[in-house]
Amino acid sequence: MLDFKQNYFELFSIPTRFDVDQSGIEKSYQSFQQELHPDRFANSTDVEKRLSVQATTHVNEAFNTLKHDLRRATYLLSLNGVDLNTETDTRFATDFLMEQMELRESLESIESQADPLAHGDTLNETIDSKISDHKSAFKQAFESDDTETARDVVRRWLFLDKFKRELTEAMYRIEDELAG
Repeated sequence: MLDFKQNYFELFSIPTRFDVDQSGIEKSYQSFQQELHPDRFANSTDVEKRLSVQATTHVNEAFNTLKHDLRRATYLLSLNGVDLNTETDTRFATDFLMEQMELRESLESIESQADPLAHGDTLNETIDSKISDHKSAFKQAFESDDTETARDVVRRWLFLDKFKRELTEAMYRIEDELAG
C-alpha cells in the first residue's frame, strides 16, 4: 500500500521543485489508479477496502496538487513551513491594491461595454499574462530560497486566480444572455 507520510513529490518520485514533468505525473497517477482503485479490492476485507479508498483519495489529492501550478506553489510553501495567512493577513502593497480595484471595476463594467465579449477576452488575456508573470516570479523566488517573496507572489496569484474564475463566470453569463 502507500506510505501516507511521504509528501506528494516523494509519493510521485519527482524532485521537490516548482517545475515538474506533467507527463510523468500523469503516468504515475495512472499506475496508482490501476494498483489502488477500490474496484480491485471488491472481494477484500473491510480494512483493505477502507485503505484502498484512503489511498486513492490521497493519490487524487496529490495528483491534483502537483498538476496545477498555483496549488503546487502553495504546497511547496507549506512544505517549507510558510503559512499564507490568507484569512488574517490582508496586507498588500498599495500598487497591488490599486490594480485589484481597477480589475474589479473592469469586471463590473463588462456588460456595459459596446462589445462585452471582446472586452472580456482582452481582460482575460491581461490576467493570463499576469498569472504567467507570477509563475515566473514564484519559481525564481522559490529557487533562490526567498520564501517571503514567494509567499507574497502566491498571495497575489491567488487573487488573480479567483478573479479569472469570476471573469469566466461573467463571460458565460454574457454568452447565455446574448444567445437568448
